Amino acid sequence: MKETGRVFPYDRSIVINSLYDTIDELGLLLVESDGTYGSLIVCGEGNIGRMRIELDAAETGAQTRVIVIPENGKSGDWDSFCSMIFDELSATIRRACNLSGR
Repeated sequence: MKETGRVFPYDRSIVINSLYDTIDELGLLLVESDGTYGSLIVCGEGNIGRMRIELDAAETGAQTRVIVIPENGKSGDWDSFCSMIFDELSATIRRACNLSGR
C-alpha cells in the first residue's frame, strides 16, 4: 500500500483541529498524537489497520498538505478509505469556517 495525500488551502492549525473532529466522526481511534509536528497515528477496524497521518506546509501560502500512510493492515480498499478521510476532512473544515464567519 502506498501513501496518499492532498493539499488543503487552509492554515495548519485549522486543518489539524478539523482532522481531530474527522477522526472522531469516522469512528477511528487516535493512538498517538504529536500536534507540534503534525503527526497522528490512528487505528481503524477491519482491513484498515493502523495509519499515520502527517501534516506539513505546502509550497505556497497558507496551505497544508495532509498525507495518510498505512503502517499495517490487510488488503482493504485503501484508496477509497483515504478518499473518505479527505472528503470528510474537507466537509469538516468547510463547516468550521462557515461557523467562524471565514
